[in-house]
Amino acid sequence: MNELGFELVKAFIILDDTGNRICAKYYTDDLKEQAQQSALLSKLPRRCDSTESNVQIIDNRLIVFKGSPGGVIFYCVGAETENEMILTAVLEGAFTTLDQLLRHSLDARTLLDNLELVLLTVDEVIDDGVILEIDPKAIRNRVLMTESG
Repeated sequence: MNELGFELVKAFIILDDTGNRICAKYYTDDLKEQAQQSALLSKLPRRCDSTESNVQIIDNRLIVFKGSPGGVIFYCVGAETENEMILTAVLEGAFTTLDQLLRHSLDARTLLDNLELVLLTVDEVIDDGVILEIDPKAIRNRVLMTESG
């Protein structure tokens, strides 16, 4: 739980096609320890046969995930009682923004080569588990520090 007394997002994770972390941000006490993070990562689905968002419940956590054509999988983790549509909107906002920023090249190499954009994007979407923005255009403008118009 954050300082506002509620939590929305427990973690945002991006894994490559072999299950290696490209980016992982954890926001709650139940995922602060390396052992807790590793336990969660070991249970995440490693295959995503469609580019649509998928949902699973794992260890009392709601996991929304989506694969890219480049073999990378994006995960948004929330409490089991969290609203699935909200977590999906968070995932889609970050995914779409990165897809646009990286010119539709969401593969592990491109994401790692542009890790600063990946981290900035996640930080513009989520701050300490609280959702800041889900609109890809607004996120992109904030990441690139441009005026909306």
